[in-house]
Amino acid sequence: MFRYLFAIAFALSVSAHADEISIARKQQECSQKAWLANTAAMMRDSGLSPQDALKFAKSNHPNPLALSDTYMKQAINSIYFDERLQGVPADILSQQVVQMCLNPGPSFQPLR
Repeated sequence: MFRYLFAIAFALSVSAHADEISIARKQQECSQKAWLANTAAMMRDSGLSPQDALKFAKSNHPNPLALSDTYMKQAINSIYFDERLQGVPADILSQQVVQMCLNPGPSFQPLR
């Protein structure tokens, strides 16, 4: 009986640890995306080009392999050219990125 209780407790402990690792990875991913948004918005607001922002992001990102080239380009293009984001200050934009990344909300399906 004790062996089964130990096995269950161990399995729950491993599962909880895996959840903590998953949460930590998600937080790290979201902070990296926020860093990119903040950097791109600051460069945009300083009058630098999207090409300059991409070059800077690639050479100065804390973990250059964390975000794909495609993601970086799409994010920078959105920050520079999406009318809804053009007036948003860098600090506010990075906070919104973190919130949307950590709490994406429900995924709805279109009506058929």
